[in-house]
Amino acid sequence: MNSLVALAPVIDVVTGTDWASVVASIATGVAALIGIGGTAYLAKRASADAKRNLKAASDEAKANREAASGDLQANIKAATEQLVTSINAEDRRARIAEKRRIYASVLAALNGVTIAASSYRAARLGDDDEERKVAVSRQTKAQEGMFQAIGELMLIAPSVVAGNAIALQNTLVEFMRASDAGAPLTGPGPEAIAGVRNALLRTMRVDLGEPVDIPEQTGPAQGLPNT
Repeated sequence: MNSLVALAPVIDVVTGTDWASVVASIATGVAALIGIGGTAYLAKRASADAKRNLKAASDEAKANREAASGDLQANIKAATEQLVTSINAEDRRARIAEKRRIYASVLAALNGVTIAASSYRAARLGDDDEERKVAVSRQTKAQEGMFQAIGELMLIAPSVVAGNAIALQNTLVEFMRASDAGAPLTGPGPEAIAGVRNALLRTMRVDLGEPVDIPEQTGPAQGLPNT
């Protein structure tokens, strides 16, 4: 028997591809791709959510600004209207006060003419030349004051007040002319002057918003002799 030990040949059998490794690699790659895709999806979704949230916040901020602007405009309008109302009321009070001052000045001037004209008429019918000179000087000065006061009145008085003031002025001038002409006396009498003055006073009080229930004067005007 051969002393050599028969050795079975070692055959390196290549069975082919290692499918387990390949599958593992593929699975790893797929997992990586899925992970990348998932991350991209989540990022995209987060970006979309962020845009929606940003838009919602922007819309809300815009709405808040518009509401605040509307409230501010309403407050400004209300404050402006209140200021205009206050200014108008103050202007009206100032205007009434100015009218009252001018009306009082006109009445005082007209009363001054009435008294001076009365004094001149009495002196004109008398025999004292010196008294007559003093009386006519006083009447002339009072007449100038009347013209000045009524001139100021014409700037602010309504037509009915201005008309009555001019009527009283003309009546007093006619009275003074009659006195200067001497006897026999003509022209308006004291009752006529009193009636025109009452009409003026009533229209002044109406314009000032005052009661008009003043006593009706039927006798001679203040300061005028009943002649």
